[in-house]
Amino acid sequence: MRRKKGCDSLLLPSRQTHPEAQTVDLAAYGIPFVLQMGKCRVHTTRSAARGAHGHDCFQVTICTHGNITFKGAHGESWPLLPGRVLVLPPNTVHRLVSNTRGNVRYWLFLQWRRTGRNHPAGDGGGSHGRMGGRPPAGAAWLFERFKRLGAHLCRIHEQEARLPERIFRLLENERCTGAERVFRLRALMMRLLLAIVDAQPCGEVQDDVVKPITARMACAPEKPYSMDDLVSETKLSPTTILHLFRLETGKTPHQYLMACRLRRAEELLRSPEKKITDIALSLGFASSQHFAACFRRETGRTPRQWRVIERMKNGK
Repeated sequence: MRRKKGCDSLLLPSRQTHPEAQTVDLAAYGIPFVLQMGKCRVHTTRSAARGAHGHDCFQVTICTHGNITFKGAHGESWPLLPGRVLVLPPNTVHRLVSNTRGNVRYWLFLQWRRTGRNHPAGDGGGSHGRMGGRPPAGAAWLFERFKRLGAHLCRIHEQEARLPERIFRLLENERCTGAERVFRLRALMMRLLLAIVDAQPCGEVQDDVVKPITARMACAPEKPYSMDDLVSETKLSPTTILHLFRLETGKTPHQYLMACRLRRAEELLRSPEKKITDIALSLGFASSQHFAACFRRETGRTPRQWRVIERMKNGK
């Protein structure tokens, strides 16, 4: 174990996970049921994946950037995107099959353990404690809830998804020590665990990422939706975004946005007082010529031709 110079945190290199990971024993801060908390940002995937394995405790994995996929021994697939949490019960055999470069994940190993006499829970002592013993009512309730979850994939709110990062920042904060650090760490950890046990199982991967974006595109197609903006919002790679968009819509983000703009253009063209150039610029097209080319490619007619035909259909 090594202590960060000038700081009484207990950050140490992991010997059981990715070599670039950091882990911390939170029993030293009065949280005895967290055997280990860790974080990892993957810089290379060559040594990141592990074979099938299990743990004698609950494993909670939280993805905050990129995408990760675990698979179970019976063909189960658990894809994690930013804000997703995977809870695996003790002895659940699993393996990491997708671990893209640049992803960030946090994990917790949870098991009740009674602290030693010299360092009872709550004093911030450094004892690793002894396993077993009867947990307090609050801890017993928490572990009962985790047992009911089974293998559970859920999505937590953005604020809760940032709690692991806040916990590690607190551990590295040289100004926050002693009783204040213990109190704040407990509060953050309790908030995180409650968010996980209260979360509903999430739906398909694309439901979480693509549907909110496509809904915005349909409501406001005039706005720009660059790939850089989508990457910043979703914290996914361009390749993953393209894949999820094609699964949901059959189109790339740009193709879907163009379809939304052209649908809105048809609505606006039905108003004879609106000029075609104004419609083009209001929908984000660079020029009326660009608009006309896209419209003709989609409908087989120019905007002017389409407007005339629609007026004839309606007897106007």
